[in-house]
Parts: sequence; structure tokens; C-alpha cells
Amino acid sequence: MNDSAIDIIIADFGLAKNSKQSTSFSLAGTPLYISPELLCGISCDHKTDIFSLGVTLYQILSHDTTTSINQMYMLKDSETVKQILKEKISLQIYSLELVELVFSMLEKDPERRPDAGSILKHHYFSQRGLNNN
Repeated sequence: MNDSAIDIIIADFGLAKNSKQSTSFSLAGTPLYISPELLCGISCDHKTDIFSLGVTLYQILSHDTTTSINQMYMLKDSETVKQILKEKISLQIYSLELVELVFSMLEKDPERRPDAGSILKHHYFSQRGLNNN
């Protein structure tokens, strides 16, 4: 499979609701997709959604739908987690650039995760003409 042929459609935001606050303190969601900061009860913002998207993309690339990345972060350091997860993705199928983008979304520290605008401007998308307005 060539990674330039992947189309992603996100469909169900049944738990989403509008809020006037920029951060949230409530816990709701599917356990595998909950960010480490939300799991720890730390306030979160839009970067927790980026983590969830990263988990979804990781599952697509690795065909691994059972690994709890947020739980791994509780038990191991970030670099060990990344090494374990990277072993499950074939670089013969997917570009290193795509894999690194996904792993940037899975950063334990939300401050180190890209926001949606940065992801859309990423070279991976621009070289495919996917970030034009």
C-alpha cells in the first residue's frame, strides 16, 4: 500500500459539546484514546484531541487496535514507548515522515504536540497538495 493513497474520514463526535472554556476537567471518552493528561486528571485543551487522532492514525498504520498508549506512558519513559510502538509500523509501507508526524501527535507532553493548523501545514500534506484552502 502506498501512503499517498490513504483517505481518512472522521465521523463520530458523539461526546463532543461546545464550551466557552478553553480547558476541560471532565473525563469522558473511549479509554484507548484518552490522552495521558486527561487520564491523570490534569486540565486539558485541544491538544488532547490531537493525541486521540494520533492513536487512531497509529492504529491504522500498525494494525494494532489493542495497545493502550496512555497506559504505557504511565509505566515507561516516552522514548521507550516510542521505540516499542515504532517496531509495529512498517517503514517499507509508510514513509518515515508520516510515522514521525503521527508520533508527534502521540507526545506525552501536550505542549510538544502539534496543533491542527501545524498538522495541516506539515510537509507531508503540502507535498501532496492536501493543505490548500
